[in-house]
Amino acid sequence: MGAGRQKKRVRQRMMLGILGLTIIYYSLHASPTIAVRTCVFYLGHPVAAITSGIHEETNASYVTLTDPPIEKATGGDLDRYEVKRYGVIYIARFAGGLQ
Repeated sequence: MGAGRQKKRVRQRMMLGILGLTIIYYSLHASPTIAVRTCVFYLGHPVAAITSGIHEETNASYVTLTDPPIEKATGGDLDRYEVKRYGVIYIARFAGGLQ
């Protein structure tokens, strides 16, 4: 009987862990602005992810940062991001500079 309870407890903890990770992932991609901030954070600019203002362009699939971070390797601004919706989440990716 002790082994059965232990397996059940391990299974419950695994399910709670998976549920927790799912909730965290959803909360980081719940809106276009949060998705852009998450993308900037993952690109290695955590301060800019928090402090930069976000301006949605007339074309709703692109977002521009008002105070963008500078890429060290190229010296370019990381200012324009494409945001796509997949079901209930938004995914952002760098789309290049202003044109």
